Amino acid sequence: MTPGYADLILSALRRRPERTAFRFTGDDGTKHTWTYGETAERIERTAAAFGRLGLMPGNGLALLCGPNPQAFTVMAAACLAGLRYTALHPLATADTDRTVLCDSASDYLVVDDTRFAARARPDGTKAITLAELDRIAADTRPGPNDPRGPALYLFYTGGTTGEPKGVMLRDRSLLANAWACSTWAWPPDTRFLITTPMSHAAGLLVAPGLLHGAGFELHPSFDPDRVIDAIEHDGVSATFVVPTMLYTLLDHPRLPAADLSGLNWV
Repeated sequence: MTPGYADLILSALRRRPERTAFRFTGDDGTKHTWTYGETAERIERTAAAFGRLGLMPGNGLALLCGPNPQAFTVMAAACLAGLRYTALHPLATADTDRTVLCDSASDYLVVDDTRFAARARPDGTKAITLAELDRIAADTRPGPNDPRGPALYLFYTGGTTGEPKGVMLRDRSLLANAWACSTWAWPPDTRFLITTPMSHAAGLLVAPGLLHGAGFELHPSFDPDRVIDAIEHDGVSATFVVPTMLYTLLDHPRLPAADLSGLNWV
């Protein structure tokens, strides 16, 4: 089988196993760090766990998750297992979630909060929390019979002129995007701040960043004060923002006195 998007991610992670991939704060307020090697292992174990759940290449998996490193590992594991992957947006309505889940024919919905499972799951779609999936993955050793196949990423449009429409991104498209973004001038030893859902545009910057040895700092939501603190004190040198976030930062009263010299790339 031709190497795909997940293989590219795993090869980048295995080249620098000791480097820090993600820094984030858990639900209990504790700060956590995942290395490249740990992240690769989580991806492979999660792909194997999908097999234990009965998911086979071509089956549908959806994810509803905020800025959390598991949003990346679940996506990469779904691609490795050849699943039809769909990301739901945490700020979408329950009706939109149901529309997308039905249209994508998702067999499973992975959620990082049980409230989402109760809110979004239509008939015919099983739900599992990230915590439950983690427990299965921790007890699963990757093997030669794990599900494998070409990835299919269903990326849904915003739905501003009607219901969201699924855009199919196949392995070749995901690979092309990763290689194209890797040609950008990534700052040396990039520490990249993500404050938006990793299941959408920001998450597609992780693979090219890993190719350059970047580390990712994750915030649970966009807070301009925390963003400024991260640039001033935590070594953040790059970030991803949408226009509304950028204007909020530019208008922030702390900005004139803040030392943002370490931020090289937006």
